[in-house]
Amino acid sequence: MWPVRSKDYELVFDDRDSEHDALVDPASPLADLRERRSSADFQEQVILWSLYVVSVCVVLSATAVGYAILNRPGTISVALKSDFKKLEWRSSYIDFDVLYGPNARGPRPTFAPFIQHAAVMAPVSSVNVAKVYTPPTTYALLPHEGYASVQSRHLIATNEMSTVAQFRTLDWGMDNCTVDIVLPPATNEVTTLNQIHAPSTLSLWLLDPSRELDVKKLSYATKPTRVSSLGQLTVSPGVSLSSPAFACPRDAFPTVEVECVSAQCAIDVLHTGRSEGGLFLRQAQSVF
Repeated sequence: MWPVRSKDYELVFDDRDSEHDALVDPASPLADLRERRSSADFQEQVILWSLYVVSVCVVLSATAVGYAILNRPGTISVALKSDFKKLEWRSSYIDFDVLYGPNARGPRPTFAPFIQHAAVMAPVSSVNVAKVYTPPTTYALLPHEGYASVQSRHLIATNEMSTVAQFRTLDWGMDNCTVDIVLPPATNEVTTLNQIHAPSTLSLWLLDPSRELDVKKLSYATKPTRVSSLGQLTVSPGVSLSSPAFACPRDAFPTVEVECVSAQCAIDVLHTGRSEGGLFLRQAQSVF
């Protein structure tokens, strides 16, 4: 390749004599110029291929993220380190649906229903909506070691007051629940914590079960929103009534509100111990 001059006197290269390239002195400026041009061409090719690979990766990543968002089974949320209550609990029932599910070939055990008392149970006022009725003793607070229910449970329902009770369902395959109310019989002794106006009509509401309640902040204004109605129960001393059954999946917080709906309505009952009494949750088997 020999240098020639164009009509505007710029240095160009003529490819007609490419067979003479081998005769160019490697130490000449022409050889150095040709080497730099070859190096620049190579770098340009590397940059172009790199941009192509990066573009393909970006498109594939965007496609994968879009597919995951459109086909996710539910909303994915990441809990902050300071909010441990939003973290999912580790399940101790791994593959129970395989062992005891509809297609299981093994034995199909049956389990009797059991009751569960509320972990949180506190009154709220529709008149003083911001007032927090803190339980008088620490026995009504959740312990740090677990979700043990309180030792004394106070059910209050008047035309101004209602009771919010929250439970925790942890057992696998016991997803059929009812809210039961068992009231003590009428006696000649009248105490401030055992008064029942007969008859009184109560309305039961299922509240949003997605979060754990803080009894120290619970008020009518901060209670969870109502999700669905469990109907009404007409109560009197000595009755034992149950609400319609509803689904209570494992690892959830079934939350119930009890309010008065009749013109003359008053319930003020204190229940202690582990036996059936007051307001409690009954869980029954949901598999097999």
